Amino acid sequence: MIGTYISLTFGIVGAIPVCVSAAYLVTRWRKVRRVLRFQPSGRVDLVLTTSHRQLKSQGGKVAVVRHLAPEGDILAIAAAAAAISKNYRSKKIVTHVSERVRGPLDDDLIILGSPVSNRYCADLLDRLSLVRSLDLELDIPNGDISINRPGGSRFEVNGFDIRKGSDGLPRRDLLFIATATNPYNADRRAVICAGFTTYGTGAAGEILFTHILGEADSRCSELRRVIECDSSFLIIECGLEFGKLIHWEVLYRVDSDEEPGHQ
Repeated sequence: MIGTYISLTFGIVGAIPVCVSAAYLVTRWRKVRRVLRFQPSGRVDLVLTTSHRQLKSQGGKVAVVRHLAPEGDILAIAAAAAAISKNYRSKKIVTHVSERVRGPLDDDLIILGSPVSNRYCADLLDRLSLVRSLDLELDIPNGDISINRPGGSRFEVNGFDIRKGSDGLPRRDLLFIATATNPYNADRRAVICAGFTTYGTGAAGEILFTHILGEADSRCSELRRVIECDSSFLIIECGLEFGKLIHWEVLYRVDSDEEPGHQ
């Protein structure tokens, strides 16, 4: 009898970490779904920038034109796909390059890349009511971004220096993350992750899908509250090393529930 009690006790004690772990996973799953607001099933379209089209060399009779995506966009899509596969097991992930989109983008949608290089990013920014209300001006080739929302504070960066290293890669970047109702389907959600360079786009994807959605510190908790609103817009400066994110700071944020403000 004593042996039975001991076995039962150890069984209960052993089950506690399993229950705690399961509860944590369920809580995280609900948190991510509440913030992204994607449908639990169906499709999510990820549209990457088309960097250029290239005919495969030495392909002979089977040479075909390939639509290529830049490195940073690939890093962003890896972060996005990891978050979706963990938290939306029933969703199908469909990837596109911006110059070869197959079918309508009328399900949940993620756009990667700036309006200079990804025409779908430019189109979404023109369609999003929150972004239009900001009187957003972007001149990415010259490193300029400004917001002059009527009744709100002005935000402006001129001549942003990405500080290229000897390897030709940026040491920092300026990026933005936007969330809103999908303008191609009012019942679905749209997300934009974009940087001044492709490495900024990669950092934007990592910041949103890995840090903001996954970390428990006060900064990420507050940003989750911002992003889960009907629409939101964040401007972030980040540090990079060999094209990878090393630190980040929110410079400006606004959502549909509050006035814009600086961090």
